[in-house]
Amino acid sequence: KRSTMAGLGIIVSFISVIVLVFGLLQRTKAKRVADAPFVSTLDAGSRGKEVASPKGAISAQGQVRCDQPVIAPMSGTPSLWYKIKVTASWKDGNENKTKELETQQAAASFSINDGTGEVWIDARKGGDFSPTLTRSDTKGTGLIGGITGQELVFGNHRIQPGIMSIGTKYTVSEECLPVENRLYVCGVVGDRSITAPGWRNLLISNKTREELFSSATKNAKMMLMGGAGTFGLGMVLTIVGMVFFNTPDAKASTATTTSASVPADQADNGDTTADTDKSKDAAVTDPTATDDAKPASKPAGHATTKPTTHAAAVTPASAKPITPAAHH
Repeated sequence: KRSTMAGLGIIVSFISVIVLVFGLLQRTKAKRVADAPFVSTLDAGSRGKEVASPKGAISAQGQVRCDQPVIAPMSGTPSLWYKIKVTASWKDGNENKTKELETQQAAASFSINDGTGEVWIDARKGGDFSPTLTRSDTKGTGLIGGITGQELVFGNHRIQPGIMSIGTKYTVSEECLPVENRLYVCGVVGDRSITAPGWRNLLISNKTREELFSSATKNAKMMLMGGAGTFGLGMVLTIVGMVFFNTPDAKASTATTTSASVPADQADNGDTTADTDKSKDAAVTDPTATDDAKPASKPAGHATTKPTTHAAAVTPASAKPITPAAHH
């Protein structure tokens, strides 16, 4: 019971840490939206450095224009951006191994326009995009395909496993930003464009700036409060389980084991002592008794006790017979 409660507390604490991390990420997103100057698409495209923050942060929203979307290879979805990853997995003895074989992403050339003019969006590095469509599929080569290196097809994406790939499974994961009518973009000033910061993600959302800020702020508050409360609960369960929750069954088991072992030893010592005392009493009661009359003291059940030897029945080898005197 103690270990179960402590284990539950550790699990709850671990989950709470994950929730807290997501809460911090949501708060960071809300702060980025609030701190980036919100300007018209014309100003963002024509004089971005003048209207951006000292660190180059800028944001705008407008109608999307994309003349040639990219096609997500696996699902065939017309997209503004997609990313695809191929992973191989196999078993080596009792160990499962995985290896990333391929990762590629691509972005279409598109712009947003709020009616004042357009600004181009550079999404080639990816980022925090919403909404995104995700898809994943896993296939194996089979016996014949593994020997011959048969090609695997995932929609419009093809994999060449190579020969002797028996038992290997291949997983293709795809994420894409479908073509939307209207988007909000938060990043830094590029070459007449908005692009991804050097160490942060480019934010793209089909929500308005106000909707995205409100949603991120609400999510951050809920996750941070919930994560903190859950973490406290997990710590309480862990402490109670490890320190205070001492089961009586464990104590009873320990006491029973101790009481069962100690009297057994004492009983053995007592029996031996009693047998020894009896032998002494017999010798004191009849001091003139011959060895033949002495009872054998062999305590029952003790293999280490030796039986008494009757000394009267043994004639010493050195004793000489007494010859009677002759009578004249």
